[in-house]
This record gives sequence, structure tokens and C-alpha cells, in this order.
Amino acid sequence: MNLTVDRGNTLTKVALFDDLGHIVETLVVKDLNALTGLPFGVNDAENDNIRCIISSVVPLQSADLDALTDFRYTIFDHTTPIPLVNGYETPETLGLDRLAAAIGATAIKLDTNLLIIDAGSAITYDFVSADGVFRGGNIAPGLAMRLHVLHDRTAQLPLVEISDELPSPPLGRNTVDAIRVGVLQGIIFEIEGYINVLKPDCVFLTGGDAPRLLTFIERHSPCVICHEPNLVHIGLNQVLNFSWS
Repeated sequence: MNLTVDRGNTLTKVALFDDLGHIVETLVVKDLNALTGLPFGVNDAENDNIRCIISSVVPLQSADLDALTDFRYTIFDHTTPIPLVNGYETPETLGLDRLAAAIGATAIKLDTNLLIIDAGSAITYDFVSADGVFRGGNIAPGLAMRLHVLHDRTAQLPLVEISDELPSPPLGRNTVDAIRVGVLQGIIFEIEGYINVLKPDCVFLTGGDAPRLLTFIERHSPCVICHEPNLVHIGLNQVLNFSWS
């Protein structure tokens, strides 16, 4: 079995894979110490049979690694062998979550031009060509960041939250809806623009804001998008199998 750990700035997301590459269970924890005893319903005696890979956007401390001593683990970084050609000019600066998501997308759609959109604190747009090369990508402000900037950098615009009852575009008829529609529709135009320019065969959407964006896209855009919430974990599992073989 494989254990994949995606450590972000706030939370750590964990997934357990069986021998067939299927996700058995997922978990969100505050720190790696929560992995002690393996809270997946697996007997402690089986821990030695579990391989683990950890990807972290923050520097790992010795206490973090101590929490992984129950497992055979490897740390994912820019030197780790991957089943993908990394065409990024500065691979050491490429976000590991971006790279893992790209690898996960290629595992699902092999030999295909892919656009991978990760909607989190920032929105990243990455492209993998059909010959298995990560060609690069762009970074834009995320949904919450756009809302906060409009409030923080102006004198009178309110801080607006995106509610489940999404307004209908293209024009807001009050200031709150104008901000909501402006931000959401702006992201849709952004996505449509990348699709029109890059012409991918398949578009993947992942990240914390993906479900909300997908709802808005399905209502107001002709784009066909595949939502895969565990794309980073799928990629990390592929890396683990590739580098450990």
C-alpha cells in the first residue's frame, strides 16, 4: 500500500492507495503527528508494508520526519525521478503540488494535450503536451485573494463572500453582486482564454475552490472540464511507484 502526503501552508492532506492504485481513504490533518498509529483502520503490524511519499510547500523539520518513522518514506523534491519530462527552466522553483497534479493528469489521460487548473489560494494553469513534457504554466490570484484585494485596496468596496446561491451573469445589479459576478466571471473568462489559446484535448480542475468554480462554469460556460479532487495524490502515487521501482 502507498501513503501520499500533500503538506500545504495550513493543512496536510493524506491519501492511502491499495496495490491496484485505487484510493482507499483520504484524510485532512493539521500536522504530520496525526499520522502516528496510521488513522486509516490499518493494523500497526502492517505499517512496514506501507510506502510513503511526502510533498511539502514548507520546509520539513526533524519532528515532521519523526512522525513518518513508522513508514518507509521518501521526500518528493525536484531531484526525484518522475514519469514525466520537466520542461520548466527552473525546476527547483516549480511548485511540487503543480508538478504532482500534472503527473496525476497524465496518469489518467496518457498521450494527450492536457491543461491542469488548480484552484486554491492561487490559481495555477499548467500544460502537459501529448509527448509527456511539462511545458510550463502560469500563476494567478485565487478566488478568495481577488475578493480580499478588492476590499483591502479600495476605500469603499465591501469584503464579499461567495455564497452557494451564485448570481447570474453577466452584469451585477448591486455592488455585492457586481463583485461576485466580476470575480467569478473573470475567472471563467480566464479559463476560457487558456483553453482557446492552448487548445488542450482535456482540461482537469482540482483544488479547494474547484467545486464552487465548477458549478459556476457548468451554468455559464460551454467548457467541458474534468473535476478530480485527488489529482495531486494520484500524481504522488505515480511518482512513488516510479521512483521506488
